[in-house]
Amino acid sequence: MSQVERGIERACRHHAKGKLSPAVLRAREALQLARSAEGAGMQSIVGRAEGILSRIFLDYLGGEERVLVPCRDVRSSGLALSPSAVFLLSRLEGGLTVEEVLDIAAMPRLEALERLAELLQAGAIRGADRPGGQRSHAG
Repeated sequence: MSQVERGIERACRHHAKGKLSPAVLRAREALQLARSAEGAGMQSIVGRAEGILSRIFLDYLGGEERVLVPCRDVRSSGLALSPSAVFLLSRLEGGLTVEEVLDIAAMPRLEALERLAELLQAGAIRGADRPGGQRSHAG
């Protein structure tokens, strides 16, 4: 079993226990390892696990209907974010649902979900009230 497969397995175990933060951390580590490895074998592993990895990120984010907005002081905070995370952050002004972000992301779905999780972990985004006063998922 490769390190990528072990990382995905750990992410799944945390997810099954409802431990979403550690699940996301392990999922992101596994994806980073897969990206740094040469060859189609790692991409094949990620491809087979894409469904569960997407579910881990979606659950962490609060689901496709969760409204996300940038935190006010994020631009001056000096956070070290990936370029694709910064791109997604720039699209969140005024608030969008996770589903809307995925529609406009201009990147693969799994990568967009991973970047949104990165932003949430870094405190760059948060959940917001929906129009009409309805509260989005926890955040």
